Amino acid sequence: MSMLSIPAIRIAHMCAYGMLAVMVAACSSAPGSGSIDGIDLGLNTELHLKDLRPGAHPDASAFDRARGLVSSAPSHLDSLRVYTARAEVDEGETASLNIWVLPLSESEGGGMLALVTDPDGVVIRSRVWDNEDFNADLEGAWETFWSQFEYDGSRGVIAADHALSSADVDTLLSNLNADTTATGALTRLMYEHRLIMYDNNYLLRRSMALSGGERVPPLDWIDANRDMYRRIGEIGIELRPIIGDSASIKYVAVAEESSEILTLVAEDAAASRGDAVVERMQAFRRRSCGACHGIKNHSAGTGKLKDALFGRMDEFGVRLDLFRAGLDVWSPPGEADRSQRMADAVKAVLVVAGSG
Repeated sequence: MSMLSIPAIRIAHMCAYGMLAVMVAACSSAPGSGSIDGIDLGLNTELHLKDLRPGAHPDASAFDRARGLVSSAPSHLDSLRVYTARAEVDEGETASLNIWVLPLSESEGGGMLALVTDPDGVVIRSRVWDNEDFNADLEGAWETFWSQFEYDGSRGVIAADHALSSADVDTLLSNLNADTTATGALTRLMYEHRLIMYDNNYLLRRSMALSGGERVPPLDWIDANRDMYRRIGEIGIELRPIIGDSASIKYVAVAEESSEILTLVAEDAAASRGDAVVERMQAFRRRSCGACHGIKNHSAGTGKLKDALFGRMDEFGVRLDLFRAGLDVWSPPGEADRSQRMADAVKAVLVVAGSG
């Protein structure tokens, strides 16, 4: 299986690697600023932070627990720091937040990772900065990767009694792949569907980035994405037991029309018509994402198709706290190993956050 999203990474060169390895000091500027300990957390998390201050340092047992649950524990996990602040997270609504900041190792590209959690423990921001590889991410692959951790409140702190170890995830995946029931097939389909929606998101980001830079997407890559849309059409049929006949028919029709638009994109790319590619991809986004997410359904549950499917993940055994690349984590092409290390870092932080 190959994985859904909002823009995630905004790079800012405001802190040095390892800055948080020192003891947390008092706020470096007055409340209302987003700066503390030489880091502009407001800028890096894109939040106007008020009353920013250091939080209580996690207990050593929380770090030990986190290390035991991931296959590649972050080498700088002991340097994890938490800050508290208030910020407007929805229009007119201010919330108390925890900001978890972790230095990344050289093998991870260096820099800093920040996860911002709301009072319910939901991740509302996932950001990385001062990471050379991610800074050079001109085609949106890593931006797509990081965005998945803050998508629609789907990730949050992980309670110690609910967290699965890497070995537990192996067992879960093995059992799922061996499940020959209709429910097992639908569960695998729901995982695949979620991953393929992130493939689609990357398609949009990369094609717009390339044509915006007066380049055009590679033809073999466009062809691969047309194949992806053929698979999406098949998924629309396979989802029929969940979404019903009417929604399934509309889903397949959107997939077919989107594939046709990609055929025109390929023609424009072959003729090096970058402006035309941009226009086609804008139409593609409206027709694929907008049209499909807005399909009304009568079987999947309340709301439109995207919300209804999302609301039934628990029912079909789809977990988003596994942090396994290729299962509940989408990876940039060719970056499965690094994606897993990054996913382990996120999971470790959320386990520590849930151990308080």
